[in-house]
Order: sequence, then structure tokens, then C-alpha cells
Amino acid sequence: MLITNVCDAKKANEIIGGTTTSIAEYPFIVSIQWLNIHYCGGTLISSSFVLTTASCVSFEAGSFVTNFQVLAGTNDKLNTFRNAKIRNVIYIILHYNYVPYNFWENDLAILKLDRPFNMHTISIRKIAVSTSQKLFVMHYKTAGWGDRSIPHFQITQYLQKIKLKSIDKQVCHTIFGQGLSPFQGCAKVIYPNQELSMGDSGNPMVINNELVGVISAYSRVKGKFIIFTEIWNYNNWILCDAKKANKIIGGTTTSIAEYPFIVSIHWSNFHLCSGNLISSLHVLTTASCVLFEIGHVAGNLIIIAGTNDKLNTLNLGQVRHVQYTIYHEEYNPFQLWKNDLAVLKLDQPLNVNNFYTRTISLRTRPKILVLHYKTAGWGDRTIAPIRMTQYLQRIKLKRINKQVCHMIYERDLDLFQSCAKVIYPNQGLTTGDSGNPLVIDNKLVGVVSAFLDVRGQFAIFTETWPYHDWIENTMRL
Repeated sequence: MLITNVCDAKKANEIIGGTTTSIAEYPFIVSIQWLNIHYCGGTLISSSFVLTTASCVSFEAGSFVTNFQVLAGTNDKLNTFRNAKIRNVIYIILHYNYVPYNFWENDLAILKLDRPFNMHTISIRKIAVSTSQKLFVMHYKTAGWGDRSIPHFQITQYLQKIKLKSIDKQVCHTIFGQGLSPFQGCAKVIYPNQELSMGDSGNPMVINNELVGVISAYSRVKGKFIIFTEIWNYNNWILCDAKKANKIIGGTTTSIAEYPFIVSIHWSNFHLCSGNLISSLHVLTTASCVLFEIGHVAGNLIIIAGTNDKLNTLNLGQVRHVQYTIYHEEYNPFQLWKNDLAVLKLDQPLNVNNFYTRTISLRTRPKILVLHYKTAGWGDRTIAPIRMTQYLQRIKLKRINKQVCHMIYERDLDLFQSCAKVIYPNQGLTTGDSGNPLVIDNKLVGVVSAFLDVRGQFAIFTETWPYHDWIENTMRL
């Protein structure tokens, strides 16, 4: 069971006693901000991608901050003169072998931006990523936003630079009480009045204008010693890409009053998948909706509730940002969508006391002898040609033996997965219906994970009753 306490979550690290510097000296550094506050540092490795630490963006295993923004082109993290360029983070890619509390091993994350930066300016440039190990290194440059003076811990508004010197890994082993991995390095600040503090996670380690490392952690004793991840070994991973999820074909247009708990989850201004309001602040959907691959999480998600129009043309829907995402800790996209559930926490509550926006109750016990389910979602209105529908569609499904899905997909379903089939031949599920509800007697009994065969006639869904405790505990965060 995953229980995340944000207050207790590991945070990382801000420069104390550094020298104020211009962004022209470090044009590849960005401020990663959450709720308009500097959260950690990042490095532009292309016009659309930022490299930072996994510990910056992930509170716990399976728990992510999703509404980050990136501030570039200024040394002022408050952007006082509004001269910075700002981009939203549309998804987050964690290293697949990163595990929180495993001593920051593989502590890397890539943030994909909603649109590219203009790199042809003096204040915004990418940095080359080192492709080979740097031997016999003595000194590194780094910069970030942090505490300006040690005694008063005043947070500085402007970018600070300091120098670090490489030291033997055994020193960090002694200080931190654990050995470093082969691809972690150890360094120490050079001057006694300087150190790192909260907020410098993700800051770059630079040699000869090449990115050679990313700072993970500092020692709690005056922040003199730091652990960083060496980049050269991760070049292939940095070039990785992502997958997509599952829309109803041939359904009947319905009003939101019939399904007031359904929301459209938007990513990069497009309907990505569906979700279900289980409280005024929480949406239940699938992990496969928000997690493209293990560690690839959609960022800056928006939900639209209270309308059957996913484009919200008349602005009748309630719009909320997703504050953070928690997916089931045992979800694995390569295990036939086993444990395929996620909870989205919204930035502010929805008004759920009206005809068009309501929560739905979860069934707490299995429903025996089920024959039919109701479901609805946004999707392709006709099979050929495939046209995207703007309005909510409803269809009926009938439960079938798991062996049918086993024969189609050539794998056994999990104990808490079931198989269903659309009733009418001109209907089906397609890309975008991941997260659609399965409803019996006005209670949520399942969530659609995937469709099978070319017309989406067969669906795999996750039964929700076995996960009731996990859902309740997640909602308390």
C-alpha cells in the first residue's frame, strides 16, 4: 500500500554564500517551480527538454508533482521584471531504476515542455551532455538559487555560482553512511563560507562547458559535501521516448447529468483519457492514462468536469489543475495492466453539489452474477472513417469469461481484472477510453484499462473493490 506524506517527503538542496552571476554565464540553467515557488534546479539539454533529479519531482514511489513550470532566461527566480520565458511541463520521465531512499542511485528525471524555448538568445542556450567519463577531474562549476548567508538563511532571489572540488568517494561514504554507486560522484565546496541547502537538487556540474553531473544531495552538516550523478553513463536513457493510452466508437451521445462523475483529463490541450470523481478533490483513473511508461508521467494535467463537451466550448465546465499524481505502487505496464489505478489530487475542490458535477461511490464488495455494465467516455464516433467526437458517448458492455480475453491477448488476467465485450457490433473502445468507469446500480465497480482487437470489441478492466483501502488511504494525503 502506498501512503505518501508530502510533509515528510525528501526534499533537496540551495546555494549559500555563492557569488551572484548573470544568466548569460549559465544560460542553460532553469528554475523548476511548483505553485510559483522555486523548487529545484534544472538544465536545458534541448529546446524542449530539461534534465533534473528524480528526487526533485517524485515525493515517493509512484507519487509525482505534476503541475511544474520552468523559468528560463533570467537569473531572477521571482521574475520581477517579467523578462523570463515560462513553459509548462507536460510530462515527467523518471529513470526506470530510480527508487526513493535508495541513496539517490539513478537520480535523474527528464521534463518535457509544452513548447520549445527559443535557443537563439544570449540568455537561453542548451548545454552539451558529456558522453565519456571524466578522469582526473579536480574542479567543477555549478550554480543555483539558494540561501545567501549562513547565519540568517535568507533565500536569495538571484542565481548564485560556486566552485566544487572532486574528492574520494570514500569521504562521502563516511559522511553519508553508505557507499556510492559506480555512477555517483562526491565533491566538496572550496570556500568555507559556501555550501548547498534546500533547493539545489538538479543543479548542473559543469566542466569545459559540458554537463558532467547533476547534484542529488548535500550533507546535513553545513552542506559542504555533495553527491552527484555522473551523466556520461545515461546517454542512451536520455534519448528514450514514450507511449500513449485508450475512445468510444459508435456510442450514443449522452448528457453529463447522466454521468455527472465523469471528467475529461486533458494533457497539452487534448483529451487524454477519462476519470471519475470520488471526492471534490480526487479523481480515480488508470495508471496507464497518466504513466506512459515506468517513470514517464504526464505533467500539467487539467481536468474538465460538469460538461459533456470535452472542448468546453461554452465554458460551462469546471476546470482544475492536477496538483499531484499517485499511481499504484505495484502497477507495471508490461504485466497486462495489473494494478492499473491512479488517483489525481486537484489544486482546489470542485463544486459537487449541482446537477452536473457529482461524486460516485465505490463498491466495497464484489458484485456476483453481473451481466451488464454501463460506461461512457469521449471517442471516435464512427469506425470508418474514424472521427473524434466532441461529446460524451455511452455504451453498454456485457461481462464475459476471462478465458476469452486470455485467448485474444494470450495472457492470463490478474485476480482483480475482468473481461467485458460491447453488446452492439457497431460500437467499440479506442484510444482515449482508458479510465472510463464501469457502473452498476450507480456505483463504480471498475475502470477500463485497455481494449482488445481492431474494433475495440473486448475490454480489460480493473475491479475497484479490492483496492478500496488503497484508494481511501491515498485520498487522505
